Amino acid sequence: MTRQYDRLERNLSVTTETLALFIRFFLTVTPPLPNADQDAARALGKERFDYFIGQLARRLAGGKNMIRDVLDEVSAEENDFFTQEEVDALRAIREAASPDENKPNGGADHG
Repeated sequence: MTRQYDRLERNLSVTTETLALFIRFFLTVTPPLPNADQDAARALGKERFDYFIGQLARRLAGGKNMIRDVLDEVSAEENDFFTQEEVDALRAIREAASPDENKPNGGADHG
């Protein structure tokens, strides 16, 4: 349970930091719009938000996890980024996410 809690805490930390960096980036690079352009910008923003919600719904319905996807792209061998405990936790996550990959025939049960 301690490992699961630590993993959950780490994932929450990654999520929070990612959101904070995005907000900071967004606020520092997005110039204010003139009043005449705000209605069009709101309409575009609504369209983009609706698309975002659709993507989120599809990912959640399909069991996808962005944090896991990102962590899978990062090499767990680069100890400059992770402590050994984090490397071990990442390996455990990968193994738990796809336990059938190590079985013959891709884990297909032929019994």
